Amino acid sequence: MILYGEPGTGKTSIASAIAGSTELSFRILNAATDGKKELQEVAEEGKMSGSVILLLDEIHRLDKTKQDFLLPHLESGRIVLIGATTENPYLSVTPAIRSRTQIFHVEALSEKDIKTAINHALSD
Repeated sequence: MILYGEPGTGKTSIASAIAGSTELSFRILNAATDGKKELQEVAEEGKMSGSVILLLDEIHRLDKTKQDFLLPHLESGRIVLIGATTENPYLSVTPAIRSRTQIFHVEALSEKDIKTAINHALSD
């Protein structure tokens, strides 16, 4: 999946919650600062353990070569990708990666939404 939206809308929190609900390993990389070596390490971990969840922050900064490197690992299920970006992924992520993900636009909660969620949680 790819989560996109303004900073502070909870993209990383959503990814962490999803990963925490599974038995899979969870790794976080940043496309702006991490390179192919780090992607290869995650791919190797996925190969050895069967699967790994990768939160790839700032996925819009991942160049085409690195996106192409990810493709076979996504197709095999060795890497379960959760991309996070503030940029529109339809413009910055290759069609091959987009076709293998679900894209979700994450928006900030309103004050009313937050109060409703708190009240609902307290009533349980």
